[in-house]
Amino acid sequence: MRMLVKKNLLIRLVISLLVTYVLFRAQWNSASFSTSVSENPHQVWEFVSDLNNAKKLNPSIFDFYITDHDKGNYDHWEYGAVIYETMAFIPVLTNVNYAEFTLKTSPNKDHYKILSTYRTCFFRYACCTSPHDL
Repeated sequence: MRMLVKKNLLIRLVISLLVTYVLFRAQWNSASFSTSVSENPHQVWEFVSDLNNAKKLNPSIFDFYITDHDKGNYDHWEYGAVIYETMAFIPVLTNVNYAEFTLKTSPNKDHYKILSTYRTCFFRYACCTSPHDL
């Protein structure tokens, strides 16, 4: 009887460790993409740079707010945000993104750039930082 209990405990432990490993293993992913849009580049930049449209672009975002350090002008604008989103592989869990955005236009106003840095925190403790250029 004791041997059976120990065997069941060992099986549960091994399964738990495997599930934990699959869910929380470290991965490095890199993506790069390019696209063309038939709209005016200025209109596309306006749409993408407006954080209110983030829920349309990323349906996993369920809430966000702009932090107090909003500064700059139309040609060079910086702001921070806290973004809450669900995890893709376990939708009942959420993560928090602390984002810093820098929006820039070129002097001749035909190139637009969005620079961002995200600090993503899972369970508010395990955090990683990643820069993005759009």
